[in-house]
Amino acid sequence: MKTMNLVLALFITLLSSELTIAQSTLISNFEQHTLLGRGEITASGSEIVSYFQEGMAITRLDKRFGLVNAQGIEILSPRFDEIRPFNNGYAAAKNDGKWTFINKQGKKLSTFRYDWVGNFENGYAPVNKSGKWGFVNEQGIEICNINFEVVRAFENGNAKVRKDGIWYLLSEKGTLTLPGSEQA
Repeated sequence: MKTMNLVLALFITLLSSELTIAQSTLISNFEQHTLLGRGEITASGSEIVSYFQEGMAITRLDKRFGLVNAQGIEILSPRFDEIRPFNNGYAAAKNDGKWTFINKQGKKLSTFRYDWVGNFENGYAPVNKSGKWGFVNEQGIEICNINFEVVRAFENGNAKVRKDGIWYLLSEKGTLTLPGSEQA
């Protein structure tokens, strides 16, 4: 019984020390994360207003937004109405009510032409124009007509899309098939 109590006490001690290490690691990571530049001023005078995500942070100057990398180099001076944080290599940017995507080099994938954009998943992002949906690839090319009522993310090479109340599978090449058909 004494051996069992000793083992149990040793286990609890080890467990509590591991929790302490885990807690201190979390605190340390939090402190590092918050000290990465949020609130700092860049060379152009813009303020870093987001945490770094995928090595990039959002900056703001006079209600305009830009991007800075983790080395403090401004990739884009503040010129957009809105920028969302990077997700899977791309950030959504808005100007004059329209959206596009920006890569980590600061290049736009297309003109500002979408009413709304989602995040890239599996190489494709949903986009909306005039209430209809479609997808763009990582080169900014629309892989299908923007004419669906509803779209779902790509999985296993296909996305579920609804047109005229009927659900279809959309391939990465933009081909539509009915679920369960031999073409799918």
